[in-house]
Amino acid sequence: MTQQNIFALVYPYGILNRYIKFYDEFLRDYIFKLQEEIRIIIIACSHQSEQLIKDKFPNNKYETLVIPEAVDIWIRDWAPVPVNICGSETKFIKPDFTAGYYKGYYQSWILKLDMAGSKLADYLCINTIPLSLKSDGGNFAYNGKDTVILTNRIISNNETLSIEQIENSFKQIPGIEKVIFIPVEPEDVTGHTDG
Repeated sequence: MTQQNIFALVYPYGILNRYIKFYDEFLRDYIFKLQEEIRIIIIACSHQSEQLIKDKFPNNKYETLVIPEAVDIWIRDWAPVPVNICGSETKFIKPDFTAGYYKGYYQSWILKLDMAGSKLADYLCINTIPLSLKSDGGNFAYNGKDTVILTNRIISNNETLSIEQIENSFKQIPGIEKVIFIPVEPEDVTGHTDG
């Protein structure tokens, strides 16, 4: 895939309807003003949601993509994670998606969102580097050079592995040489570094 600025989001209709007004304003007031400079992809969880988007924004340049498994709007958590290794082309890391903060009914989302991430990668024609660790994209910060920063949530998500094995999983990715673990922020249920 060539280097291209892509903006992808999950439209909240049918997922978190209370965000629709905010999303509509955000698209109209900010994102569509950049439509000649970036590739805009709006992910819908159903064909009904896709049609709503097309009805609301008929005169803008964007793509719609229906992914029924996209049951959560926080795409940063389940989509492949872009990493620009040593200034060369962008690589995409795809962990085995999990989120310990999904409880009860929401646990069924884990497999769906892992599949949604794979479907998005397929749509974008990107090859992902599989990461056999249970994690999510929100618990992944990269300094753009050689270092990955994670909260220690990844350790508890992969409790059958040693810290050294977790580090080595990342160090197998070309260009990543250092892995730093930081503690989860008190009272942060997600355990993410991106907060």
